[in-house]
Amino acid sequence: MKQLLLIIAALLPFTSQAQDVITKRNGQTIRAKVLSVTPTDVSYKAEKNPDGPTFTLAKDDLLSISYEDGTSTNFARSGNIGMQPIQSQTFVGDSIKPDGVNTYKRGDLVLFKNEKGKFRKGLIIGLKPTFAIVKGNGGTREMPYDQIAKFEDK
Repeated sequence: MKQLLLIIAALLPFTSQAQDVITKRNGQTIRAKVLSVTPTDVSYKAEKNPDGPTFTLAKDDLLSISYEDGTSTNFARSGNIGMQPIQSQTFVGDSIKPDGVNTYKRGDLVLFKNEKGKFRKGLIIGLKPTFAIVKGNGGTREMPYDQIAKFEDK
């Protein structure tokens, strides 16, 4: 019986706790325990230091939160998101369903191939009837909808 208790006590630090995953608009993910969500902020504890400080992020910087129970919250952001304008500003609104199947929204993370044929992540910052305006590490570009795919970090 003592051996069983010793084994359980030894393994306890290695058991993984289910955590929430915060995804920022820049693509960074944070494994944490979300403590509160207010109209403007999200407070959390870092996964690696649950007894440490409480961190706070502005909701405008967040794309989504996936909670340990399997639910998720997406944070839509309206208005100018601080990117440089691209040619004409005739956008179609906050969402579009160009092929009748896939819906794209401003703020969606997408995958696309760059000029060198490598897959990259980008953020949709604008929508036009035939293409999305995508901000990636290489700058801002106009991407036809058939050349992008939604990115889901699971």
